[in-house]
Amino acid sequence: MSKLQESRDHVIHDIAAYLKGKIKVPKNHPIFLFSRIFYGTLAYEDLISRPVEELGETLLTLWGHVSQQKSKMADIYLYNPESSHHNTYTVIAICQRDMPFLVDSTIMEINRLGFSVRFVINTGHLYVQRDKSQKIIHMFADDTEGACDAEAVIYLEIDYIEDPNTLTMIKENLTRVLSDVALAVSGWSSMLQKVEGAIRDLIKASDYLEKMNWMSPLIS
Repeated sequence: MSKLQESRDHVIHDIAAYLKGKIKVPKNHPIFLFSRIFYGTLAYEDLISRPVEELGETLLTLWGHVSQQKSKMADIYLYNPESSHHNTYTVIAICQRDMPFLVDSTIMEINRLGFSVRFVINTGHLYVQRDKSQKIIHMFADDTEGACDAEAVIYLEIDYIEDPNTLTMIKENLTRVLSDVALAVSGWSSMLQKVEGAIRDLIKASDYLEKMNWMSPLIS
């Protein structure tokens, strides 16, 4: 293990220790694996740029949103953290079924609306099991048996926005965009099969024409 990885693991361990001091849950509670996966995707320089306490509070707030699913599509939350560098950014947190194009589509829409994305953590391939109330009861680093749903959690920090109407407008537009992404992705497999079928038909037709061109002198 490299020294950089050891340093990263040390910070993530400190975050877990902070969480244990804030909440009373079993050692195998999914929030701890979520913390390791979530911050494990972050560059070390970004990880150490903020105090462990702030990283821990960010994780607690985020877990409060994503651990309880409220929508069958995308759960989108916009909020201004109480301890966020004196109101310098607004958070957008998204939790939904994992699929391609989520991050790029989200950032493009935020930019289209005239806001800048300052910071992103994209955590895909989160394998979770939820109970009947859609609360996370188990989380796994992988899904070798195909028994879990793959979810994605996207965390973004954008320009600070105080106006609630603006926050609502952003949420409505992101809901629309992510719904379009889900629709496009759901039809992708079917469309790909049709394209592959058309290619096979073209190959067969090409082979037929080649044989006819070879036989035409014989026939004439």
